[in-house]
Amino acid sequence: MKDRNHLVIVGGNDAGLSAALAVRRCGDERKITVIEKNSYLGFAHCSFPYAAGSGEIQRQDYIHQDPDEFGSKYNIDFHMESEVYKLNTAHRQVHYKKKTGEEKTISFDKLLVASGAEPIVPASFSAANELHVISKVEDIENLNRDLIKTDPVFIIGGGTIGVETAETLADRGYQVGLVEGRRLILPFSQALSEEVEEELVGKGVQVFKNQMVEDVKKVNNRYQIQTPDRNHTAGTVIAALGVKPVTGYLYDPSLNKDERGCLPVDNRMRTGVPGVYAAGDVILRQQFDGQREMWPVASAASLDGWTVGMDLAGRGVDRSRGVRRLGFSLSGTGFARMGTLPDNLPKTASWVEVTTGLTFLGERRRVRARVAVDTSNNLVLAGEIAAGANLAGFLLSPLGHFLQERAPVEELAGLEAIYHPKLNAMNHPLAITARKYLQT
Repeated sequence: MKDRNHLVIVGGNDAGLSAALAVRRCGDERKITVIEKNSYLGFAHCSFPYAAGSGEIQRQDYIHQDPDEFGSKYNIDFHMESEVYKLNTAHRQVHYKKKTGEEKTISFDKLLVASGAEPIVPASFSAANELHVISKVEDIENLNRDLIKTDPVFIIGGGTIGVETAETLADRGYQVGLVEGRRLILPFSQALSEEVEEELVGKGVQVFKNQMVEDVKKVNNRYQIQTPDRNHTAGTVIAALGVKPVTGYLYDPSLNKDERGCLPVDNRMRTGVPGVYAAGDVILRQQFDGQREMWPVASAASLDGWTVGMDLAGRGVDRSRGVRRLGFSLSGTGFARMGTLPDNLPKTASWVEVTTGLTFLGERRRVRARVAVDTSNNLVLAGEIAAGANLAGFLLSPLGHFLQERAPVEELAGLEAIYHPKLNAMNHPLAITARKYLQT
């Protein structure tokens, strides 16, 4: 029999912990059990690339919560070092295995699937099991132990993890190569992608684009990265090819997993099975432009979890369509992007760009702003900013409202950034860019 009023959460990460915390802060005292395969709760994913090549790391700097303290404070039962291998929705049961090999079954009334994602390493690679990834604390520890400065380090994949890791290792004196199968690195427009590439090349990183890796072999303690055009030799190889949801234990067809293993949910994170929610890296998130995308970032996962917790506590509020965001910095320059992904932009989309200067906190800073507009209806589709320090994300943040509201570019031209008195419609880079579009 199921336990009445028992919430079971698969995954002690940003989504899972946010859901549990929201339930408790609403005064809901239901029983909560969290099943987590690691020995720790949550970790600072975004910091991992910057720890590459730094030698021995301090684990406490990267781990968010202590399970004993968090559990005691919020009356939550944590089953650590436990991996779920089967979910039976008909009988409302979760089957999991402890690190010791002991198998256990727990019943639930409500369930949150927040098992996160894992790095993609093609099984077709001959040396797949020996490649490094950057996903959890142990990955950084293993990578730093194996790095040798006299041997080249090659990174396969030019996304944010690959780019950040490449720059970090180059700054620390390593020979670094980055191989990307597409014509551009990062999900940016061509202009900003090329600017990022220039930053990397300036640091000594060798960037190889349009080179799809066919195989990675290990020969005499060296790796051979094989592409159609050439082979690369490396002492260490890091796979940064993105992530896939950890949902292999979900067999119920009612959950409607797609070919990647992602779960569709409604605006309250409810799946097609009554009482079963999903949040974080396992879901397909509805975007403002109608696209359903996997969006593996901590901020989105935390908001997903909060949405679940509020719904369980009877205070549910529908989530509006999301806006995909991306941001990072290289060499003191911040890069931020928001909106429709480049591959999803319609043929009627047009980019307009301005490069301007902005006095901010007493310093004059260079800002490069780009806005994508659908020329068929003048709706704003996406925006990008490159700027010094942490200014890029700050300047781009008000664009989210215009994207969610499907606002025309005329409204963006009148942007009033009331969150900072020194910014207004006359000097905000987004507003200047929108006016440039209207004048052409």
